[in-house]
Amino acid sequence: MTTFYSTVPHMGSVPTGKFWGQLVMENIGGVADDKVVLVEASDGTATTFKELREQAHRLALFLKEYFSLEQDDVVALICVNSARYAVLVLALELTGAVPTCLNPHLTASELEHCLALPGDKLKGVICSPGSTVSSSHTALEALHLAGGVLMWEITNEAWAAATTSKANAELGPLPELRGDPKEKCAIIFSSSGTTGKPKGESRKRAYQFQAGWPEFFNSSCTNTNVLPLFHAYGSMCCILGGLLFGAKFVHFERFRIDTFTKAIREHQATHLTIVPPIAVALVDQHKQSASTLASIQGCMVGSAPLKRELALELLEAMPNASIIQSYGMTEMAPATHMLPQKDSTRECLLSGTAGRLLPGMEARLALDDGTPVSDGTVPGELFLRGPNRMLGYLGNAKATQEAIDKDGWLRTGDIFTVDQDGCWWYVGRSKEIIRVNCFQVSPVELEECLLESDEVLDCAVVAQADPRKETEVPIGFVVLRDAHKQPESILDDLLQSANSRLVRYKRMARLIAIDAIPRSAAGKVLRTRLAASQDVRLPSMAAPAPAAHSATIAAA
Repeated sequence: MTTFYSTVPHMGSVPTGKFWGQLVMENIGGVADDKVVLVEASDGTATTFKELREQAHRLALFLKEYFSLEQDDVVALICVNSARYAVLVLALELTGAVPTCLNPHLTASELEHCLALPGDKLKGVICSPGSTVSSSHTALEALHLAGGVLMWEITNEAWAAATTSKANAELGPLPELRGDPKEKCAIIFSSSGTTGKPKGESRKRAYQFQAGWPEFFNSSCTNTNVLPLFHAYGSMCCILGGLLFGAKFVHFERFRIDTFTKAIREHQATHLTIVPPIAVALVDQHKQSASTLASIQGCMVGSAPLKRELALELLEAMPNASIIQSYGMTEMAPATHMLPQKDSTRECLLSGTAGRLLPGMEARLALDDGTPVSDGTVPGELFLRGPNRMLGYLGNAKATQEAIDKDGWLRTGDIFTVDQDGCWWYVGRSKEIIRVNCFQVSPVELEECLLESDEVLDCAVVAQADPRKETEVPIGFVVLRDAHKQPESILDDLLQSANSRLVRYKRMARLIAIDAIPRSAAGKVLRTRLAASQDVRLPSMAAPAPAAHSATIAAA
């Protein structure tokens, strides 16, 4: 089988023989003590590099005692975006514990599933005001935390007590960490993989930041961040990379276009890491105000391809910026393909390439039947191998074996071609995952939710493009058990009931009643055929009236 290698020269890497927290504490990037590295967007609170390390040191000692932590124990972070998130991740790293980063807006049943993944390794839950856990007694009861798992809520008072000299007048020694950083689990992110409910994807303790990273992560860079820090894209870029080299991050709890662009101007932000829906919002505001974001030098766009028209408009909104398209996935975070900023010319961007393989990455292409592709111009499923590959899915050997073969190759489920210059081109995908903004949504999980109703005989969920927001949304098809009932009211109740048990980004935009779900001889749902045979346009796209046996309801 033909193996494709990176043509991008190494631009420096992090030593892999030490733990990430040790590298930050030893200041391998030579960051000045008084350099501001974290800013809380809501109130302007700034944290210098010296303060970051001191707060993390004190917090590590507090958390180790509070949760009775040993190396490799797991602590769940159920927190909204804030500068404190970065301090928490560093502190847990210094204890040798493993944070599992969870969406703070998951429902009680979703949290219960995710918290069960670490098994008896789970020793604690850290939540913030604004998260599901802190705001819902029902959620707390559903989590079954009484069995020896403690919870710590980071109110302002609790944070001050754990991170200032009042808690630890003398900074005691940090725990000595054992094992090979290249093989130890460091952090756990949730991923749907290619099928089923979310799985805990474990990352190595050794992080190697490759081509493109030095341009985004150095002491002269300022990044206004709205990417969710519980997600691999946000955490790997805006915590694990930035803190090593002294980049400044202004963290927002949520995205609001006016406050976001105001902060860009106030802080003279130089770099952004965004997804296409945020690019759409930036372009729309530029059209309304005619003002530009002149300070931006580099803008990395990930999670989905950037369309040519949107790229052109984004260049107008950021006249001094290089717009960098990247490709990656949670299992190979933060990225596997990118054009280094110096190569990210207008022509390359508008051509639509996902970039070149980053240093250390290897790639292969294969047809649906597994036949190797030697000619890169022939579309094939992308298989990847490299230092940033996940260790595996936590406690799920079957899913790990399905994703990673015996030689260490990870199956992406995405279809690519590659040209003679080493530029890769995204064609489509073979797996069934729905990409909502920067999140992966498994249609199987949503189908299981629908099938909990006695009204549903069969169902299927597919992706529907939402061109207004440059993303996808889930659309559900259901076969009702009693076809003689009025479908409109049933679908309305079904949609509300199912969506109430799902975090916002997983919620279905529409349900459609049909007579039968198309399946293969083996029983596999033929999603492509289903989507093509039905009018699944969103209600605001002026869809015509549905067929006699079809009914549609828009999500609230």
